[in-house]
Amino acid sequence: MKHKVLFFSRGRGHGHAIPDMAIADLLVSRNSNIDVRFASYSTGATTIRDAGREVIDMNLPEINSFTETLLVAHGLVGSERPSLVVAHEEFAAIAAAALHKAPVLFVSAWLPQGNTIAADTLRYANSVVIIERPGLFPIPTTVRTKIVFTGPLRRPLQFTAKDRSANRHDFGWTEDTFSIVVVPGGASKEAESPISDVVLSAFYRLPHPKKLLTWVASSEYDNISTRLAGLAAVEVIKYFRPIEKLLSAADLVITKGTRGITYDCAAVGAPSLSISHGKNSADDLIVPRVRNNIALNAAALDADVLAHYIMQERREETYGDALVIEGARALDTVVNEICLLIPRH
Repeated sequence: MKHKVLFFSRGRGHGHAIPDMAIADLLVSRNSNIDVRFASYSTGATTIRDAGREVIDMNLPEINSFTETLLVAHGLVGSERPSLVVAHEEFAAIAAAALHKAPVLFVSAWLPQGNTIAADTLRYANSVVIIERPGLFPIPTTVRTKIVFTGPLRRPLQFTAKDRSANRHDFGWTEDTFSIVVVPGGASKEAESPISDVVLSAFYRLPHPKKLLTWVASSEYDNISTRLAGLAAVEVIKYFRPIEKLLSAADLVITKGTRGITYDCAAVGAPSLSISHGKNSADDLIVPRVRNNIALNAAALDADVLAHYIMQERREETYGDALVIEGARALDTVVNEICLLIPRH
């Protein structure tokens, strides 16, 4: 009989589901006696489904409440009866597992502040794995187990900096094409955190005679494609998989400061420029520390300033190689921690 791992993947954006699938793949390759069941919602559930995998859709909104998530997670743990629960930044899933006396491993890139519900749930985690470096977030006093810090986790990449020339050829970009790729992320909506006006204005200020801007719009494809329709040297696409092929070919990637895509850029040697609206304190702490990224404040930005920074960006491929190696080790460490909690018989 296989051991079932119930994997709660936070549904806000793509940044949880993508590494979670990599964790599951490595876990199953290590132990064929393990069956991983994903549970997610909103963009996370869509990302997992679009990758051709089964997922239990929790039918929660992108910004989910703790109580509603706890009720749904409690029902799932009760019905699935897993050997282990893995919760990626879903604190309510820790509490749900504890109510059923199921062992639970918590994965996150950050730690919550003390005296919060999120911090209180950590007292029930059998293992806490932080996929970042130590020294960024204070450890809540509620944690009762040793915290494992892995450093940034990276999924296996199909393309790296070494594939840059071939990828540019595949896209039809010549050597003199200055290509900017915009990847806002699945969780940050343009209506709430706008960057299109300043990015487009800066783009048209650039002195390059041959330039191209590609906007990866994800769930906002209809809105963005309508907004940018007819603009010269601008194209809007919904998705691109694997995204690292597009990133590795770009001269610059512009994001809204999400951690996952910034690390992806660094891993393939692509310089990135992040525009943050200050709505994600964890990413706002981590992203400026990524070496080939320039982190900017949306409220302090205009087109001339942005164009100035765009002209300063340079590729740094050797840093990407080191990050890929570190990321693979981090992935291996997470899987090892999961295996330690799964019964051997």
